[in-house]
Amino acid sequence: MRWTAAILTTFCATIASVITAADSLSLIGDQGLQIWKQPTAEWLVTGDAKLNTENPKLLIPVAGTGVLINDVDGRTKNLVSEQEFGDAQIYVEWMVGTGSNSGVYVMGRYEVQVFDSFGVEKPQSSHAGGI
Repeated sequence: MRWTAAILTTFCATIASVITAADSLSLIGDQGLQIWKQPTAEWLVTGDAKLNTENPKLLIPVAGTGVLINDVDGRTKNLVSEQEFGDAQIYVEWMVGTGSNSGVYVMGRYEVQVFDSFGVEKPQSSHAGGI
């Protein structure tokens, strides 16, 4: 019975992995900004970002691909995908300049708050990760 459960669990995990891989879509990937509604304003596709030591409110792009930066001035228009989505699993990593306040909007309605709350002893629901 234990072997059957282990095999079934492995099989289900494998099937879920195949389904997830087939249905996944990277909104950055090799396509750059082509899958976003145009114009994409001053959004940049880079390999990484680092804090600007002269002005820690800003980020400095690092050459490469796979990371989106919203302009070297830290402000630009929203980025909206061409494709519309229903149910989704969304994976986002972010880095913001010191004191920044932004967000990731989902389905044009719900915002995942991206707020620099580093070092705040008692974060509020409006801080990073709040919906």
